[in-house]
Amino acid sequence: MLYPYHPGRETFEIYAQALDHFRKMKTSRIGLVNLRKDIEDKAKSDNHFFVFEEKQKESAYVQRVASGELTRILTSKINNSARVEQLKFKLMNRFKYLYRFYRFIKKSFNLE
Repeated sequence: MLYPYHPGRETFEIYAQALDHFRKMKTSRIGLVNLRKDIEDKAKSDNHFFVFEEKQKESAYVQRVASGELTRILTSKINNSARVEQLKFKLMNRFKYLYRFYRFIKKSFNLE
């Protein structure tokens, strides 16, 4: 089972809402992509899944997950600027004196 069952709703409607939610997300993280990749691998490897209501509609959504649709959506939204910030932080801590000198020069010539 890929998503929890909510009484009173049709299950394939929950699959559609989950896909829409991921499409509407502005940014994504690598951890979320890896989690969905694991779910995608499970959907690919397991042909048998619990059917709540309509096997055809639910299997269509499981096949969409297995095809990697979620992974493609989330991978396209990964925020690469966070990686740049991490690199800056590591460089600033590695070369403290050089960074201080850079800040001094920047302030001295009003380059900020």
